[in-house]
Amino acid sequence: MDIDFHYYATYLAACLAGYDSKRALTIATSAQMIDENSRHVLVKDKVGMTTGLRHIPDDFELRRGIDGPVVHIYRVQRTFQGVGDSGTDSRDGVCTTWPVFHFLPGNFKITNIGTAARSWQSERWFQRSLKASYASDKDVTENFEWLCRPHSPMAISMIENCREIVNATPNSNTSNEIVKHGLKDYFIGVTMHVFVDTWAHQDFVGVGIPKINSIKEFDHEVNGVISKTNLLYTFIDPPRDIQDLPTVKGKEIPVSPNPEQWEVDYFSYYDKGSAPSSLTWIRNNLAIGHAIVGHLPDHSSLVWKYKPRWSDTTIVRNNPHQYYDAFVHLILSLKAILNNQPYKPIDITSESIREHLGNDIETKLLKVYKLLALKRHAFPKVKDPLREVNENYESLDNWDGMIWVHGDKWIQLIKEMGFEEIKKFEPGKSDWVTKALDTYNKNNEGNRLNSNWYTVDQFQTLEFFKFNVAAKFHYRFVKEQLMNFNKKLLGDWEDGAAYADDFTFLRIDNRIISTQTNKTLLLDILTKLHDLQRTEANREVNTGLTVLIKDIEASLSIDAANSILTNLIKSVKNKESWTYGLLDDKGNVLSSKAIRVIEGIVTTHIKWQADNEVIQCPCCKKEFGFFTRRHHCRICGRVFCDECTPTNEDGIRVCLMCVPTGNFKKIMSKSIFW
Repeated sequence: MDIDFHYYATYLAACLAGYDSKRALTIATSAQMIDENSRHVLVKDKVGMTTGLRHIPDDFELRRGIDGPVVHIYRVQRTFQGVGDSGTDSRDGVCTTWPVFHFLPGNFKITNIGTAARSWQSERWFQRSLKASYASDKDVTENFEWLCRPHSPMAISMIENCREIVNATPNSNTSNEIVKHGLKDYFIGVTMHVFVDTWAHQDFVGVGIPKINSIKEFDHEVNGVISKTNLLYTFIDPPRDIQDLPTVKGKEIPVSPNPEQWEVDYFSYYDKGSAPSSLTWIRNNLAIGHAIVGHLPDHSSLVWKYKPRWSDTTIVRNNPHQYYDAFVHLILSLKAILNNQPYKPIDITSESIREHLGNDIETKLLKVYKLLALKRHAFPKVKDPLREVNENYESLDNWDGMIWVHGDKWIQLIKEMGFEEIKKFEPGKSDWVTKALDTYNKNNEGNRLNSNWYTVDQFQTLEFFKFNVAAKFHYRFVKEQLMNFNKKLLGDWEDGAAYADDFTFLRIDNRIISTQTNKTLLLDILTKLHDLQRTEANREVNTGLTVLIKDIEASLSIDAANSILTNLIKSVKNKESWTYGLLDDKGNVLSSKAIRVIEGIVTTHIKWQADNEVIQCPCCKKEFGFFTRRHHCRICGRVFCDECTPTNEDGIRVCLMCVPTGNFKKIMSKSIFW
């Protein structure tokens, strides 16, 4: 799918589902941003650049103010790749981009997961079967489960996951960073992009496997002469009335009306006789997803025909019917999320649509279908009569020029239905990207800090980063759900960009993750200790409190908050370690009030992270398991492995992020994502 569906159709669907125009625009823009946010990573020892944020390195320092300390390193999560991007030359990079954001795995049943999972198995979904000759090919059988399929258990569970996350109650045990930081509509938009792509990208996998993603020749008859071809395409006339809208009951979307005239697709690499001879190049660049058939799956008005290499049957794909089914379920899923009601696919019949979407919806759906089926050239290379031209056309390539002009018709339809008009989305450009880039350039004028940075406030305000964090949440869902379904992860899924480190960083309201936050905690302790000192009658205790207060005040002035806080935590855990006159010479407590004050403040501020929040150590990236156990840092409360939470000389576990060492820098230099 392209901008016409991911942006315009998503906005219209959100409005029809009941969202106001502001929320609908955020959802639609976030959905389209998935295709705008590609990047180059480390290639031949050169630091790559983010394509989405042009000319900006992948890693950013997040600072507490212009001259404040660095509190976090953020790496942009890629959601798209160009043919030249790093990742297309290795399965690892491909597996963490294309299957996650474009070709959601969905050709497998789920068993032994429980009642909830059984509800994710819809009557509208079915598995594709692999031809017998491939049954013993391990590379094919391992990857065939990752075939993208609409209405799959994975897709339905994704919608349900989104619904539960965005409807969590703030400040409760079910709350999460999506809710806390106002990322709900960004997360919905990311989810909707992946969801509707399951229709357009069905029967392809997001991994470079030629035996699955490439195509075979089949017989084609023209005027009684049979010849060989690889791809055919044509158009169908759109329905004239509501009664002519397609009906879909059960699993297969009908092809009817069956095309009588086919046009040979000369765009195919095979038809042009220029198929690359290198199998590696094909695997890594053409055999990823539907690249081998070009834009055919993403073109809403085409009907096209091909024979996949994994099957002995020729497939006819009716894109207008598929996109219509996708649009109806886009409204249904958005409505389910908005109203916090379980999502379930439906048959596409007049009765079912009116039951779930209202009696007046079909007239609107007819207009949408006509726009989806509007005849446009399959592969525009030059100006042609099937595409109008306006003043913006010359600045865009031919495909983007067609989409740009087609956007006018979507805007016209949006206005006709009474919804607020939206700005056109120019391919390759985004207001979110522009604002982030402008802010970056202002921050780094003259490179005064000799680094690439944003302030924390900028990071939490810029919409590009809100979208990007939402994309990381989606990444996390896909990986964890595949693991829950006992599916083998293809490639090496680096997690630093998508796991506990960034999410924990967002919890700056209640986690000790920086010296600045530790100072705030100690100032709170100081206030309480001053109040206690004024009422303390015991001279020895009063003297001890005075020493303690002076030590804390000194630590604030010399920026040693972590050190004094470590000592206080040690004192709370082990009363024998007190050195401030609050115990007598026999170790008996003289001032339990002071200890309770400190213990109460420390335990209130240090909330231990739940073990199940973290699958791998955020520092060294080791995955937790039987031999790699979880440990909590006694300063920040986060989960790390044993090596990254060494016990200090006072016997207290402190992570390498709170008390950096030379080993910490060594570990971080190895991190691909963080």
